Amino acid sequence: MEKVLPPIYQHPYVDVFQKFKLFEASQVAKEGDVTQSIDKKLGKKIYKIQGATSASNYVMTPSKKAKYKSLGLTGRYNYVIMKAQTGKLFSTHLDFIVNGDNLCRVSISNIFKDFKASGSSIQIPVKEMEAQKWTIIQLNIFNILEENGKFNKSAKEKEFYLRSFQICSNQFIRGIITSDIDYNVTNFPKELSLKCKASEDWFKLYGWVNIGKSEEEEPQERKPPKKVPKPKRPKSVLRNTTKDPKMKDTRERSKKRVVFELEKDEPTKDEDLLDDQENIKDISNLREERKSLKQMHQDHENKDHLAITAELERVRDNSSLFERTKTEIEEIKRQYEIDLHGKPSEADFSVKNNDKFMVQRHPDPHGSADPKDVFLLKPDPIMRLSQCVGSHPKYNSQSILFHKNMRYGNDVLYGSANMVVSMNTKSMKQKFLFDHPDHVRKIAMTSEFIISASKPGKGNNEKKKKKKFNKLVQDQEIQIIVWDVHTGANIVSFKPPIEEICSMYVSFKNTYLVLIGTDYQGRDIILAYNFPDMVKYNKIDLITRQLSDWNIQAVQNHPINDLMFITGGKESIRFWKIKGSITGTNVIHNKLGRGKEFTQILYDYEVYDDNEDTFARKPTKDKPLGKVYMIYVGTKCGHLFQINYSSKEIDQVIKIHEDSITGLLMTNDRRYSISSSLDGMIRLFTTDFSQCISELKTNIPMISISLDLYSKKLATFTTTGSLSVYEIDEQQYTTIMRSHTENISSLDYMNRTDTLVTASAEESSVKIWHQSTKTQLYEFITDNDYPERVSCHPFDPFLAVGYKSGFVRVFDSIISKVVYENMVFESAIKDLKFSGDGKYLASICENSRIVIHDVEKEFVPIKTIDYDFPNNNYYSIDFSKEGNLMANISTNANTVTVWETINFTLRYEIDLTGHLLYKLRFAPNGKDLVVLTTTSKLKFFRIGVGEISEYKDIPGVHDHSCIDFEISPNNKYIATCGKDGLIKIFDYFMRGNRVTPASQSFVGHYNYPLKLAWGGSSKGDKLFSISELNGIFEWQFNGESSAHIDNREIEKYYENITGEENRVDRGGLTLSKNHCRPSEILRTMKLKDQGLREAISNVNLRNGVNTGHHQIGQPDEEEEEPKTLDLNPYQVPDKSEINPNDNLRYTYKDSHDIARDNHDRMNPLIPGGTDTLARATDTKHEELKSDLFKYYSKEHPEKSLDPIIQTNLMNYKYEAIDITMAHNLAYSSSYRQKKNIIWHQEDRWIGYTFESIVIIEKLNLERTQKFLKEGNDALSDLKLSPNGKLIMAYTYNATIDGLPMIYIWDSSTFKKVAEITINQRTIVSADFSPNSNLILAVSFDDTDEDNPNSVVAIWDFLDGNCEPLCRSHIPYEITGASWNYFLKNLEFATWNNTNYYFWKVTDELSFQYQEGSKKFQVDPEKSRDLDQSLNSILLGNEEGDAKITSLQFAYPMQTLSTVFLLIGLSNGYIWTVDSRTNSLISQVKVSETSIQTIEAKERHIIIASADNNNISCWALPNECDLSRRSYNLFSNEENTLLLDGIAKGFCLNELTAEGFVTTTSGSIWYIDWQMETTLKINSFHSNTSELCKFVFKYVSPGEFEVAEKKGEEIDYEFDKNYYVMSSSSDGILKLWNMHTSEQMMQFVVPKEKCTSLAIHQFKPYVIAGFTDGYIRFFEIDKKNASLGRCLVSEDDYIISLKIMPSGNHVMAASSLGLIILIFIERWEPLGIRIETLACVNAPVHSFELSYIEPYNKFLVGSKTGKVLMYNKRNFNALNQEAFNMVDVPKYNFMDCFNALDYIKNGNSEVKNLTLDHYYQVKKREKVDNVQKEENECSGVFLPNDMTLYISFIKCSNTIFFRNFELRQIVKRITLEQPPQDIRMFSNGKFFLVTMANNTFRALDTLNEENVLLVKTPHERITQIEIAPNGRYILTGGDKGDVVLWKSKILGFSNNLSSQ
Repeated sequence: MEKVLPPIYQHPYVDVFQKFKLFEASQVAKEGDVTQSIDKKLGKKIYKIQGATSASNYVMTPSKKAKYKSLGLTGRYNYVIMKAQTGKLFSTHLDFIVNGDNLCRVSISNIFKDFKASGSSIQIPVKEMEAQKWTIIQLNIFNILEENGKFNKSAKEKEFYLRSFQICSNQFIRGIITSDIDYNVTNFPKELSLKCKASEDWFKLYGWVNIGKSEEEEPQERKPPKKVPKPKRPKSVLRNTTKDPKMKDTRERSKKRVVFELEKDEPTKDEDLLDDQENIKDISNLREERKSLKQMHQDHENKDHLAITAELERVRDNSSLFERTKTEIEEIKRQYEIDLHGKPSEADFSVKNNDKFMVQRHPDPHGSADPKDVFLLKPDPIMRLSQCVGSHPKYNSQSILFHKNMRYGNDVLYGSANMVVSMNTKSMKQKFLFDHPDHVRKIAMTSEFIISASKPGKGNNEKKKKKKFNKLVQDQEIQIIVWDVHTGANIVSFKPPIEEICSMYVSFKNTYLVLIGTDYQGRDIILAYNFPDMVKYNKIDLITRQLSDWNIQAVQNHPINDLMFITGGKESIRFWKIKGSITGTNVIHNKLGRGKEFTQILYDYEVYDDNEDTFARKPTKDKPLGKVYMIYVGTKCGHLFQINYSSKEIDQVIKIHEDSITGLLMTNDRRYSISSSLDGMIRLFTTDFSQCISELKTNIPMISISLDLYSKKLATFTTTGSLSVYEIDEQQYTTIMRSHTENISSLDYMNRTDTLVTASAEESSVKIWHQSTKTQLYEFITDNDYPERVSCHPFDPFLAVGYKSGFVRVFDSIISKVVYENMVFESAIKDLKFSGDGKYLASICENSRIVIHDVEKEFVPIKTIDYDFPNNNYYSIDFSKEGNLMANISTNANTVTVWETINFTLRYEIDLTGHLLYKLRFAPNGKDLVVLTTTSKLKFFRIGVGEISEYKDIPGVHDHSCIDFEISPNNKYIATCGKDGLIKIFDYFMRGNRVTPASQSFVGHYNYPLKLAWGGSSKGDKLFSISELNGIFEWQFNGESSAHIDNREIEKYYENITGEENRVDRGGLTLSKNHCRPSEILRTMKLKDQGLREAISNVNLRNGVNTGHHQIGQPDEEEEEPKTLDLNPYQVPDKSEINPNDNLRYTYKDSHDIARDNHDRMNPLIPGGTDTLARATDTKHEELKSDLFKYYSKEHPEKSLDPIIQTNLMNYKYEAIDITMAHNLAYSSSYRQKKNIIWHQEDRWIGYTFESIVIIEKLNLERTQKFLKEGNDALSDLKLSPNGKLIMAYTYNATIDGLPMIYIWDSSTFKKVAEITINQRTIVSADFSPNSNLILAVSFDDTDEDNPNSVVAIWDFLDGNCEPLCRSHIPYEITGASWNYFLKNLEFATWNNTNYYFWKVTDELSFQYQEGSKKFQVDPEKSRDLDQSLNSILLGNEEGDAKITSLQFAYPMQTLSTVFLLIGLSNGYIWTVDSRTNSLISQVKVSETSIQTIEAKERHIIIASADNNNISCWALPNECDLSRRSYNLFSNEENTLLLDGIAKGFCLNELTAEGFVTTTSGSIWYIDWQMETTLKINSFHSNTSELCKFVFKYVSPGEFEVAEKKGEEIDYEFDKNYYVMSSSSDGILKLWNMHTSEQMMQFVVPKEKCTSLAIHQFKPYVIAGFTDGYIRFFEIDKKNASLGRCLVSEDDYIISLKIMPSGNHVMAASSLGLIILIFIERWEPLGIRIETLACVNAPVHSFELSYIEPYNKFLVGSKTGKVLMYNKRNFNALNQEAFNMVDVPKYNFMDCFNALDYIKNGNSEVKNLTLDHYYQVKKREKVDNVQKEENECSGVFLPNDMTLYISFIKCSNTIFFRNFELRQIVKRITLEQPPQDIRMFSNGKFFLVTMANNTFRALDTLNEENVLLVKTPHERITQIEIAPNGRYILTGGDKGDVVLWKSKILGFSNNLSSQ
């Protein structure tokens, strides 16, 4: 019996290609011309099947190698998405199993002319499909099979499932899906739908073909209907349909109830009908239930009841099936108001009672025992909005009101975004009025009603425009809502005919509602409505309206007269009266109101009331009569106008504020008048404003004020959204609510202090809020830095904040101070999180770096983790509750990496390709990891012992994108929020009905919520949410908030999911726990942190093999013998897999042994290796070989791989590559460089120049480097300012940039401060002034040889505007300058060959200078013992005259009032000159050659000569001995150190004179004069020799001996653990550590050039070929390194060596064309045998082996313009066989590509010299394939293709892709210049090509437009090599310079910029 795929959940559809991974070669059988590509129109992967014969060109699944031989898909409809080719025949075959064992093939093709059905096949012609047009073919398989009699008539059920399919030639196939839903164009699954814009006709772009439609089914319309929201429908799916000629009324049948066994048999009403979920019964015992249900069906058949039948027994497995009657499904359709096929339910139909429908049922993940117990989330509602903290300043009502109802006298009313908030000023409790369509603009109120006016804001308008609303104008209208004060009910709402609203009020007697605003023509309009009818009868009665031209800005109702009101506007104050119409009278202001805008109005009036109480001033309805005396009107400029009410004239104008008046009030008892303003002042005046009684300065602009009913409290509202209360009598001002002034970006809850923490990036602030009152406790503001994320410590009061600048700051919320601040990377912090145990803080940066901070060590960074290919939009990181695991979103945002926190090694890697991940969280239960995708899916992963597996996938938690989720602290609920504006609460187990999990949805935010956070300490009874333009919402959660969910309940739930027989669901496959395949385990997780041994041990562990662990599911047994765990030197044993009761013994193995064991275990070419795999295959591990090879190929790409597996691993994607300079290993020293090194002693780094780059190198173990590059010309000198804060470098001349430049950087941030352009030809010298604020620059221009010109200038650069303060032109050349750092004045000296000059900068910014003398006046007091031969030393241009070569001021002596000037001469003398008197003090001959450099320090003088490698040092004499020694500074003993070249630059300590020196050989030395020692810290090849070869050797990190002796935390990346062997033209081989750049060993073969190099990957051996014809063997771990040598030929030498995967065979190619094979019989003592394989009869330039078939094919590039291909005779490509010494392999010539002939004849070649080609050959240009440098060819194989190689010839700028089996060029890539060398990445996606202009390019093998140009600092690049992991690249130059580059895949992009 064939093996059927385990049951998978098939609703609503199954994407066959995605579900079964048909784009992987192991799952599909491909034959013939079948390729994968990405369709440009669809943007998706497709299969392209070509070829004329369908029998030999096809794709078929399942393949012969697949685990299961049947797909088992039961969908009624099959949809094939394909595209046919024009004029060609195609065919597709679908094989179905019908009624259990009958095979039926359904074929669709354009070959068939007519429909034909035979015994076991159905042929369907497809004639409607258009060629070259993507088409969806819909097949109604059930109808096709039924109409053609394929179902067994005797069978009770009509069953079928898709077994396999075969897609044949001449078509493009996108995919196949199966479903029980009748899809159409409108509701086709989004993941597989064909792209179509809203403005385009779908049927013009694509095609749709229906096959097998019944007459009852409506044909699809040509134009898709308007999209409507999809209604919910049950997961039960229609399987079987039959036609019943008797049609009955469906409504009658719907009244009949489905009866279960446990229910009473009695009729029920319609409302008691069970829904879809209640009809489903969870049956535990299949056979018993089947029998009882059949009996129940027979009992109810006579009573005309339709009963549910038993679940059917599956044919191949134990998945649950049950049957449903037609009436049940009809009732379900009516309840859901949809048809199960996706169409509206309109037609009525009936069936017989015994007709059934088979519905597949997914196992219930919730384990409910009773089908009637449908899970409901309780209580309902499960939460409510309790408080809104803050109000966005730009989106509030701009006004505040105290309640006018005495019952709510302490409440204030204000609008916040889309709601009105009523807040009690004492208890801080809030009530909310929702139902506003948008932003609340104005509010008004009476004692019984609240009136609000809302209108869309700018943000929402733009959003609505993007959505293209048809009634945009209507949606922007003002909406008025009237609310009941007591109940909060919406009484009435309407839209007045105005566009903007200025103000509104309700008249004194509540008679009128007056609205003032502008209409749609921009005119002011006044509307008066009948308010009593409005609130009583919901009648909108517009009494009158009036247009106005007065630009009304304020209104105030009359306090006594119900018909009158007053308005203020621009230059107008007007009285109005409502009487039939609205009439008005202006106030005469007599030019006093010119230019004024009136904003506030106040009445001074008196009410005639006999009762003298507190409300004497308050008008009543019974006695409304009174008198108005005065009206006060405030303006925007702070003036107050007093208007006489009787005369309507202005009495007085006074200025009461400096800014706009925003409030005017008067207390009820007429004690005070109160004003507020935008100047932040609140003032209390007398009633007539004649005297200011008191004032309150808040420094915050006020926008509104309001008095309570008793005139005791004043509420204020500010522009920052703050709400305060001022107690008038007590004069106490209290802020009860604060707000963020901008949108909130992040929030978290602090359990230790029960406080809420929020951050606003736009506001640059972090706020801490009180838990209950939500008052602001603290605020942390960082200027010019933006907080991105916040995270609170689980136990301590620490708050971590990540900023956009890259800083991580930790605050203590109790003492309100910063306790830690650091920036590890200059990259924005995208997420950060404390670990569950509080030990670590992890932050993830935008540059994809994860930084781990140790909390217990004061937050010191202890680890940096880097991952490739970050997605710049999605970052998330989290720790498990116990803190033992950390997870983050990794590569391309479709991978989750899980790390162990014990040593932060990678534990699991979850590949979720096809999904973009948004967020992840560990569940508090410690066993689950929940991941949110951008398609609103929640994926649940269970963490087990050594594995992680997906056990639940919940799609569509939100209709629009879900953007955040959080799990409750007790692990019982999940809260989500999405762009649909909803906050949803789910049960953690996602229990519910069969359609969607049960949930409750909540709205309230103005825009959609962005972030969620659970609070309320450990109870989790609070949920906080934020959104744009809103405050912080606090939701009172009423669900269970007691304790954590019991782990036993979790285990029970997890077991229920696995099924009745202990099944585990892995990626859609149901497997038994006791029979899990190793391949399934390795597929669900990728182990990377514990090496290959742990991968094998985990496989054995899951299968019960004895590995020292207890078998899962078996009882623990005592073991007497101790267990042994083999660990790598850097591996930490996993505590989770170790029983503490076991007696464990750890053994550590050497890395060579580990590599050898791994290689021998994995390599099928070594005897015994394949036997081990064969034994595993004999058991139940038939796929162990495949999975281990996949794992091994990823970890060890340099090793031999199974060719099939390696090819299938290469799935190409259009990805962009980025290559950046990572490390400079050796630099070339130019003759133009002078002092090219600096040393920052405090920050512990050195800096030096390499061509146009400044390299900053940290003095740590890893020698971290940073590169500063501004221009393109080589830098000449490098200086550090005296204060150590600035770095300067300048170019000698400008061959590229045009003018020489001076660049200045900040030494702490390494950011450029300034740059200075010099207009002369060359810069001679540049240096910082003593105060580091000026630069002395000396330049020279000899363009006019007769008139040379030098310029001395002082430049100011600190203010950013670089300008010369003073400048002097000198008509002769100046060769150097030096500051006098020991004087307060700005003095310096310049010199040339014949003289020197003293300069001084005056206070007037001008120069004063004094010329030195060629012959000195001798001071007899200071020169009594001076050598009298001084007169013979003259400075001049005559031959033999001495010349000045250097000059330096010496450190001053305290007893002397001068500074000595040291002058170095070309004859080896040094003169000591008194700089004050310009007199000679002493002369000393210190060298036999010219003086190169003088370095004068406080206690030492160091001299370097120009012609030898020595540097000398003299300790300065004491001051008391100086005069006695004739002021000879060199009287002490000379100390000498020997270097490897002439010293060029010094940077030494002032006291000890220790420091760093650079030499002309390109080395950097550390020297210490006290210890008289030297240490070369940068050792590499000589700058006189060029780099020849690089080879890599993988080693374990333990080999690097990374010690932490000094307490330094090492930032180690597990991708640089390589040794690199390099060779140069001087015969030197160096082995060095790629991680630390340290030299390990060196081999020297004098006077010979190393021409070839190879290194053994798992043994410590090196093989090298030299120009003397010898091949030499070395051992890298012994002092006596030479193993031996052998001579190939005296006239020939080896140009390439390749060690085969076996490790004991070496293939080599000689320069004259000899291909040899070396058998290594033994290494020590060396025993070899050499055999000749082939002779290519041409000089060889390059030699390569095939990546896939290294034993079978090799490629030779000649020096004569040909590329030759050889193939092993009698080989099997699928079974690589190692060479046998007895039977020496033989190779045949396979292909010859004459590249020279190809390019000389127009990129064409003649394949066969036949008569047809005779005339073409005759016309071709004849070429001579002679040996020339320009005819040299190179080629490399493609790792992911068995038939292609890439080659080039140096005389052409074209790259050729050649198919050597077809012997033709299949692709060409044209470059700007001819290539020089080529290297291929191991993944086959990119290859590198070096160019003659010292650049190299990274080219995409499939997309020639995807090119990256990289400029190198080499003068001439000679060598390039790629590391095996593809992450690093080495380039070498012709002067021994070596640069390490880092490569990274960026993502999907084709536009790349050059570096």
